[in-house]
Amino acid sequence: MGKGADAAGKATNQEARRDIVSAVFVAAVAGSAVVCVWVVFFLKLRDVATALTAAVVSALPIILAWLTYRIITLKNAGKSIEIEVPAEPGPAERARALWNFERCHASRCTQSTSAYAILWGASTTLTIAGVLTFHCMDGGPQNQPSEICAKLTGMVIASMGGAFLLSLAQVLVRIAGDDASRRMFAVGFRTSVSALVTTVLLFFAIKPLNLPFLAEASTPGPFIAAGLMIAVLGPDLLSDLPRRIAPLLGLKLRTEEQGTPLTAIDGLTSDEIERLDEEGIASVEAIAHNPLPRMYFNTGFSLERICEWHDQALLVSHLGADAGKRLRAQFGIRGACELRRQLMESGDSVAPLLGQVLDGATPEKLKAVCESLEHDEAVALVDVFRRSNLHSERRGPVEPESAPEEERDERPRLVK
Repeated sequence: MGKGADAAGKATNQEARRDIVSAVFVAAVAGSAVVCVWVVFFLKLRDVATALTAAVVSALPIILAWLTYRIITLKNAGKSIEIEVPAEPGPAERARALWNFERCHASRCTQSTSAYAILWGASTTLTIAGVLTFHCMDGGPQNQPSEICAKLTGMVIASMGGAFLLSLAQVLVRIAGDDASRRMFAVGFRTSVSALVTTVLLFFAIKPLNLPFLAEASTPGPFIAAGLMIAVLGPDLLSDLPRRIAPLLGLKLRTEEQGTPLTAIDGLTSDEIERLDEEGIASVEAIAHNPLPRMYFNTGFSLERICEWHDQALLVSHLGADAGKRLRAQFGIRGACELRRQLMESGDSVAPLLGQVLDGATPEKLKAVCESLEHDEAVALVDVFRRSNLHSERRGPVEPESAPEEERDERPRLVK
């Protein structure tokens, strides 16, 4: 008891120190941006209101990103999802160990989210502060910024600010749905960088064209509108760029292995497919080989839903997509767990049933499929998780050293 309390206290102190360090860094970046922008604007324009507005705008992104991270940590503070597995040896013990390992791993990932949030916010803050400072220091006639500088500044701020606000809205929606992860902040950072690169490339690409509606514009309004459009479409504009440029440079892009599409899973919606793709799960085989508890902790889907997907995915892995579909349509068997249960209860009487869905299968193949299903530990684990119950507890942060021995030394794997 004393050892557990010491470990919890140590974890709490580490988390407090981490939060203090991140808060100090955020304050340093935001403060530097505010001071730099305010001083430059005030010394150049002698306008307190304009200087203050520019300083606040430049400092807001990193402050909002860090506050968003704090919302996640406060919402999940001391929250622990425990599992109650059936009281049976073998797969149940393995399922509990796998669950506890992934729970500890998810807790550590949440604690490291601050670095991604700060990177996302700092990149936007420093970019906006930099272009505002450059805009003000680039003095033209009557001590005013040049026309090209004003247009570029407006375009960059519109694209970076718009991209940040759109990403922030998506993050807040995910937090409201209990589906927050550090991946969201990494995607936000990537979106901001894409918006910046697209803006600079597009600006210097259209500037030499001397388009009438742009060349005659006395204000940066059209360029601001273009920046906002880039904020919305920037990631899509750059996503296909490598594929188009590679042939021109004589390069060959690595092609990803294509497995069975996720549409083979009965009941999987397009939104769910898109969310799984964010986690790098783009095929039925990826579901079958992805630890079930990891999918639960990394997404906002229920355990029952994830078990259903794993059950169907394992059936497709053993029989194939077409045979699995025929088995579901003709005999109402939706997953590997039910088929395995019938094999263990009825024995050889199920073999003819498989022979009907596996066209042209030899007796040897049918026997191999039956034995594979009966001895597949992944199917046994899914069956245990389907019969388990979850309950939420409030406790201190999970200290990695306090995890059970089997969780620390080697990650439990789904063995097939």
